Amino acid sequence: MTSAPASPSPPAAIAAGDLISLLPDCLLTTILSLLPLDAAARTQILSRRWRRLWPLAPLHLDSHGLPTPTPAAISQILASHRGNAVRFHLALPRPSPADLDSWLRSLAAKHLQDLILRPSSDEPLRLSPSFLACRSLRSAEITNCRLPEDAAAAICLPHLAELTLRLAHVPSSSALCALIAGCPGLASLSLDRVFGCRSLGLRSRSLRSLTVSASLVRRVTYADELEHLVVEDAPSLERLLAMTSIGDPRYT
Repeated sequence: MTSAPASPSPPAAIAAGDLISLLPDCLLTTILSLLPLDAAARTQILSRRWRRLWPLAPLHLDSHGLPTPTPAAISQILASHRGNAVRFHLALPRPSPADLDSWLRSLAAKHLQDLILRPSSDEPLRLSPSFLACRSLRSAEITNCRLPEDAAAAICLPHLAELTLRLAHVPSSSALCALIAGCPGLASLSLDRVFGCRSLGLRSRSLRSLTVSASLVRRVTYADELEHLVVEDAPSLERLLAMTSIGDPRYT
């Protein structure tokens, strides 16, 4: 059995001008997590020690920051990275259902904390039930997506504190209620152009901030847009903001 490469001894590191190598792995992985993803990955060429550090650093994966933002690149990063995931920001036009399902399962295993889905497509992206497996989520922004159907009984996101649904399609009013009920720590909820239910009776013991936005135009075309909301039980609610929007409902 071979042991992990040791960091240089203090005298050797100082003589070589390599003071950063004196830092413990826990600090180096934190530093790596703050670098752009491609720069952090390139540190693997420095030495055997650095080769094992990047795959263990907290992962901040943003498709905007990838040199080649393709599904294959995202799959390769998630497959090679063995540490936890802090943030995942997806802005690809139309990842395949298989790719998206695989990514969400991988991120759930990496204890993902922050999720941002902004597919740049006219057609909403259908989320697989594996989205609900990300039980470590603390914040989620879901844009231009269809939420999973027939998953009400499986919703349990105990750490989710901030949720934004923008141009989101829900199966029904009861499905949206089930999603909110499955987030017992939810403190901030933003419903920005939600489709699939005309009315919603809101119940949340933890909710402190609620923002609701609906369109003043295309009411006939988008007849299933949420437009009636009743706060039935929200004893912790401190802020309620209702807004209207005018213009093209597609996300840009």
